[in-house]
Amino acid sequence: QVRYGRLDKEPPQTAVKASQRYISPNTDGVQDFVLFTINVSDASKIGGWRLQIKNDAGTVVKEFRVSDRDVEESLTLKSFIQKIWTPKESAVVPETIFFDGTDANANVLPDGDYVYAFMAWDERDNISPEVTGVITIDNTPPVVELAVEDRFFSPNNDGRKDTLKIVQTIKTQSNDVWHATFVDKEGKIVKKYSWQGTEVPKTLVWDGKDDAGNDVPEGLYIYQIQCTDNAGNKAQAMIREISLTRQYQTVDISASLEYFSHALHNTIVFTPIVSDTKDLVQWQLVVTNEKDKPVYQTQGQVIPKTITWDCKTDKGEKLNDGIYRYRFSAEYLSGNNPQSFVKTFTIDSTPPDVNLSYEPDLFSPDGDGENDILTITPYINDNVGIKSWELIIYAPAGYVFKTFKGTEVPGELKWDGIGVNNELVESAADYFMELSATDITGNVAKTKRIKLPIDVLVMVTERGLKIRISNIEFAFDSAKLTGKAFPILNRVAEILNKYEKYNVLIEGHTDDIGEEQYNLKLSEARAQSVMDYLVKKGIDKKRLSSRGMGETSPFLPNTSVENRRRNRRVEFLLVKPEDVQVK
Repeated sequence: QVRYGRLDKEPPQTAVKASQRYISPNTDGVQDFVLFTINVSDASKIGGWRLQIKNDAGTVVKEFRVSDRDVEESLTLKSFIQKIWTPKESAVVPETIFFDGTDANANVLPDGDYVYAFMAWDERDNISPEVTGVITIDNTPPVVELAVEDRFFSPNNDGRKDTLKIVQTIKTQSNDVWHATFVDKEGKIVKKYSWQGTEVPKTLVWDGKDDAGNDVPEGLYIYQIQCTDNAGNKAQAMIREISLTRQYQTVDISASLEYFSHALHNTIVFTPIVSDTKDLVQWQLVVTNEKDKPVYQTQGQVIPKTITWDCKTDKGEKLNDGIYRYRFSAEYLSGNNPQSFVKTFTIDSTPPDVNLSYEPDLFSPDGDGENDILTITPYINDNVGIKSWELIIYAPAGYVFKTFKGTEVPGELKWDGIGVNNELVESAADYFMELSATDITGNVAKTKRIKLPIDVLVMVTERGLKIRISNIEFAFDSAKLTGKAFPILNRVAEILNKYEKYNVLIEGHTDDIGEEQYNLKLSEARAQSVMDYLVKKGIDKKRLSSRGMGETSPFLPNTSVENRRRNRRVEFLLVKPEDVQVK
């Protein structure tokens, strides 16, 4: 039917908004992606759209549009005429587009500025101007390493150890901002610094004074430095148990481990330091629990290089988890009895508590705007803190499909269903997720593998709407449906009822094992079997047709067991009745 009315000469109105300018696509859950919010309106139906990502040379490194994997089949004269005169549906424009900083081959793009350009056109080929903007990929975190020759200093103007010197090795950008502080044992900041990236001193010298120039009290201090760049990359480091005293005859002690696990370590080693060994009468090391009850003590007349302890009681029983305090003291003939500051170490033999949840219950990344993004919420708790975590998503065949990992536990992770090889999850398949975490002590915990069911995906292609399923089970060498084929086809029937205006062409496909003619007949029989089942589930038989494709149209090369499994599939092509090809 020819439509009359005012001729539309205006292009579509378009708007694009990026959720953030800077991203660091390193799958740590912090600024890993950008979401583009898309708005398109026009007096006519939308003919198409595209979003391109371009590098600084103007080369397109990624493009989003209707999938071009399925090419248009050849048209007869009659169907060609039908195609010209049949009113077309408006192209589906997604409300949001998820970009994770990878190119068309799923490789993470190099650091730099990238231009995004969006355009759309209507059915009358009125083309909108490109809407452009800039995003920055920055996957290079700042780096800091700290070194100190001696954590003990005594700013008493005697010319010995009057200052603390910290060597800072920094890798940074000029626009990064670094913050550093000295903090006392109560967590109060006594001295603070801020520097631009290129201004961070290689050696920081502290004279034991606060920001106002006053002497800070004697005690233990922590130095910490950190930087978070625009893309969320973070660097931080600290030096704990800095001993500041103004006494002239002094002792100190340090422990080899700040965190001890009976499952990972055998002993902890203490190293005593004394300013003077002349006229020493005796020394003593005492370790107490949180109730200040001694759990270990040793003493002698000659200062040892080290003191080794297995963190057990005198009866050989392992000490419980908790915070333990230790102090070293010395006694001289003069009567002086200098003592170290009380320091602590933690016994932690308990692994983290880990779990995860996700939504939606049925993940459906097919671009229809419903359940396209999976939100994964990791739950990780530990008494001492987390050193690192990793979330692995496994494909139905058991291989690693996608990995997220980091050091700081994110509130949630977002995933678009694309794996490390730029492969979309399979339709109507079960994937599995496993979360693991390592605490600061080194204890490791992981969840059981949690099932992640994928919904039946209805993909938009240039041939129309398509459902591709490789998990419909048939009896061996037969067209008889078995196993999980029934719940999958029940879900297919539910979806087809939503697309009641569409006819459905059911195609059976095989791998290349066996005779070609045999495979063709088997695929025909299996497609027919699927069609018969859908009719039993209430789908109008007039809407359905079937055909066997045998091994003629592989989805993947038949080069592995997994690829051949994927090629043994059933596809459902949804077409409007007026678009069905006549041959």
